[in-house]
Amino acid sequence: MNAGIDEDGPNREDLKKMNLFLSEDFAVLLGLKRSAINDGRSDLTEEERIFCLARVYLPRNAIESEEQQEIVWSRFCALYLPATIDRFINPPKITSTKPEDVARFRIFNPCSEMLVATQHNAYFAKYLRSKNVLAANGKILPRVVAERVAELGFAWEPELRNPSVDGLVDCYKSLLGSAVQLLSTLCAAFIKEDDQDVVVPKALRDKLKPLMKTWAQRYERQFFGDVSLRVWGLWSPELGNGWLGEEAKKVRKRSLNWEICGLPGCQVKTGLKACGKCQTVRYCNPEHQRTHWKYPFGAQHSQMCHRTEY
Repeated sequence: MNAGIDEDGPNREDLKKMNLFLSEDFAVLLGLKRSAINDGRSDLTEEERIFCLARVYLPRNAIESEEQQEIVWSRFCALYLPATIDRFINPPKITSTKPEDVARFRIFNPCSEMLVATQHNAYFAKYLRSKNVLAANGKILPRVVAERVAELGFAWEPELRNPSVDGLVDCYKSLLGSAVQLLSTLCAAFIKEDDQDVVVPKALRDKLKPLMKTWAQRYERQFFGDVSLRVWGLWSPELGNGWLGEEAKKVRKRSLNWEICGLPGCQVKTGLKACGKCQTVRYCNPEHQRTHWKYPFGAQHSQMCHRTEY
């Protein structure tokens, strides 16, 4: 690592001294746009990008309140989510030519980490449901993630089953856990799709289901086990686990911001109309929309409302 950062990254006190990273900062770091100044960020290797993202950018912003983080994520997703997903599906080359490094990078890279960080955002849901050509890759994203989970999951399962190297299992569980969590989010988002083969082909689902079952049982009550259980349940309607399907529908509604009026504290669920500009939140009446636009007690909708090209 030669990006001027200690191998372990800054400690929390040093992170607090840094300015909040904005949407454009993340776009530059991910290689989606060039820096407006000659600060070297546009010339980082992919390995340096993922290091800076995982050890500096994301930890720094995680210090902020969830509302402050959502202001950044909303603008990032509104402007840069299509390019992020395109770059994830067709990742750039890395310095290493070792097959195992290349395979690992396909599941753990700057763009995959951003998708994991922003998968809950309302603009992420808007992108997935969009029929715009800019969002076309959203329809193949679940299959791509599933293919990469299968590629590394089966390759790493022997080590997961019989650990031989200190620390390697925890690394594998972390990387696969994030990917499987993203897969579960995508599958929940497309749960209403009539033809599930379009989401993830049946042959691929059948290939992965035993692995998901194994991980769900082996890592019960652990993050990796929980997300594996979600995917296994979503793909196994024959189990009769209706609660998983219902939970997926709830997750989908929450991500859409469609369930209740967007004004904090309002519980109205009927007669809702979407914001005409961003289409990421709905209100029960115009007065509540105006109130939320300049909301005095937290994040204002004006801070998170962006017109998208998708």
